[in-house]
Amino acid sequence: MNKFLKKYRVLLIILLIIAALTPVAYYAAERLNFGETWGEWSAEEVKMITGKTSTGMKDLEGMQKIAPLPDYSIPGHSIYGGAAWYFLSAVAGALILILVFLAAGRIIGKGANSEKG
Repeated sequence: MNKFLKKYRVLLIILLIIAALTPVAYYAAERLNFGETWGEWSAEEVKMITGKTSTGMKDLEGMQKIAPLPDYSIPGHSIYGGAAWYFLSAVAGALILILVFLAAGRIIGKGANSEKG
């Protein structure tokens, strides 16, 4: 693990900075009355912004109802108006992606090594 941290230290610091900045979008949208945070618009909001929307986006709109943490929070619990949940969701998402890519790298690496031998 220590070897991993040394090797990917800069990447992990960048990911942590990005995760720390996620509440900024939350507060900016809230304070400036922008509506939803960038990229979290409903199909109707996209249609108002761009003048059109895809049928695929309309079809996927209900997916948020089955999300493990809808609206990036635990229902009924609010920490600092929700910004802390955005940060925690960003960190959790980054960790999950890191684990997925590490696992995929090991699987691909094993396959490449077995072909050589």
